[in-house]
Amino acid sequence: MFFSGDTGLTREYQRIRERFGPLTPAMPAIGARHAPWGEMHLGPDHAVQAAALLWADAWLPVHWGPWPMD
Repeated sequence: MFFSGDTGLTREYQRIRERFGPLTPAMPAIGARHAPWGEMHLGPDHAVQAAALLWADAWLPVHWGPWPMD
């Protein structure tokens, strides 16, 4: 099982998979989307990419709070 914690998209996901093998289930923490925050949180699209870098067969995106409205 893999939980990303509060992070953005990084190639470290690939390095983690190379070290530990495919990680299933993967649980990327999806942060709220807000343009000024840039790449500091995984958004839905980056969560998909993170799961792919981990070679996760099953994954569950998680978020602990409400999504801000733009």
